[in-house]
Amino acid sequence: MSSEAFSLQSSLMLWALAALIVCLGAHVMLGWMRQAQEEWEWDFGRLRQVAVSGATFGTALSVAIPLGLGGEALSYPIGYQPAWAAGLWLGAMVLITLLAVVPVWREESASATGAGILLGLLITALQVGWVLAVGFRPGVQWNVAFVGAGALISAAGTGTAMAMAFPYGARARSYRYSWRIAAAGLMGLSFLACFSLVLFAADLPSQIGSVYRYELPGGMLSLFGGALVPIVLALMAMDLETRRRQRRRQWRSRRRGEWGPSYGSSESASSTMDIEPSRFLMQSPGRGGVPTARPAAPVAPASAAPTAEDGTH
Repeated sequence: MSSEAFSLQSSLMLWALAALIVCLGAHVMLGWMRQAQEEWEWDFGRLRQVAVSGATFGTALSVAIPLGLGGEALSYPIGYQPAWAAGLWLGAMVLITLLAVVPVWREESASATGAGILLGLLITALQVGWVLAVGFRPGVQWNVAFVGAGALISAAGTGTAMAMAFPYGARARSYRYSWRIAAAGLMGLSFLACFSLVLFAADLPSQIGSVYRYELPGGMLSLFGGALVPIVLALMAMDLETRRRQRRRQWRSRRRGEWGPSYGSSESASSTMDIEPSRFLMQSPGRGGVPTARPAAPVAPASAAPTAEDGTH
């Protein structure tokens, strides 16, 4: 096998691994956000779930972007400025956590879509930031038009994905687990499309070296990201699937009126049946044409309650 063919194969593998990490990270983030929506009060547990979602996707992006840069197969090794890289990683986790709070706090379609659009713009900014953290020489001359096109694609993709993952009203009752998988895949595709345009706008083949090649080597970061992070994300996805199946069994037991010891007294069990998450509430026009939520009718534990979606969470 020639060196050029081997280099092309390595680049494709790194790009595929970067896309897989983004998809897994998005899947885990969306899963923890939906779990946080099931909580009725803003306590430490709910905040912890939102923080886990933001930290997971922020870490996934901070690993996938250097992997994509490593897949460029440049003729010289690259590295990163350690303080800049740490700042990008921490900033990504904090900002994504703040954006994840929006759909959980305000359960509206506009909130989820708006948070997704801002998330797409943040992903583009992170990609540009990681390119700058390399310290290319003689220096990157950005093509602003391609960066803007990448930002639009990223914002449109993530905004649509968040709208798919967090439907409200009548659409929430027919929600399926496959929607969340499709939303995570759409985020991965929009990441790849945006990153391709960002790298094209940077014109990296015209660069001759990296200032920080010896400080935080890109090869070490790619090895860490390519080996450890996918395993951790896969384990987190398996944990979410176990939790989802457990909640489905509990909901089916509630529908049949089979209350186990874990549910407490019959009074507390029936009280939970009288409450319905706001995203399931039908929107009906109120005074002045303003939509108002229609409360769910109380039902007895043994009667049929609002059915949980086949693939909720």
